[in-house]
Amino acid sequence: MSHNDGPQGPQKDPESNIESSLTSPPPIPLQSNYRQYLIAVCWGLASAICLAITIWLAFATSASVPFTPFKNPSRTVLVINVLSNTSVILLSGFMSELNEKLRWSLASQRSGIDFASFLGLSRATGNMGVVSLVFSSWKIRDKKWCVQRNLNIRVF
Repeated sequence: MSHNDGPQGPQKDPESNIESSLTSPPPIPLQSNYRQYLIAVCWGLASAICLAITIWLAFATSASVPFTPFKNPSRTVLVINVLSNTSVILLSGFMSELNEKLRWSLASQRSGIDFASFLGLSRATGNMGVVSLVFSSWKIRDKKWCVQRNLNIRVF
């Protein structure tokens, strides 16, 4: 029997009022750099491929000797329109993912990041929220990131 054990078993520590047998939960392991940036790389590759196909198709169909993948020209215009809209959506997702990586990279540095900048880089903060953060009286050390995020192409 130890000096904390009474007739009923282990007793609570009188100073902290916590049982001595409690332990903290195990730490959450971090993902490797490869796993952390995999989604951003996929967004980037998908947007680059879609953008390349869109540009190629637009130039090929408007050349002096046009490439005609479809019999109906309105179908070609429709395909180019769908591809260009898909490119914009993919680029928007890519930039949003990059801003998230930038936000957490800045936050994990020793010097840290201002709370307003942290909010401004978040994908949950809307464009008007970013504008009001930039023009607010809060000290924002990294206004350039908030402004750059607001200049990104937003579809939704």
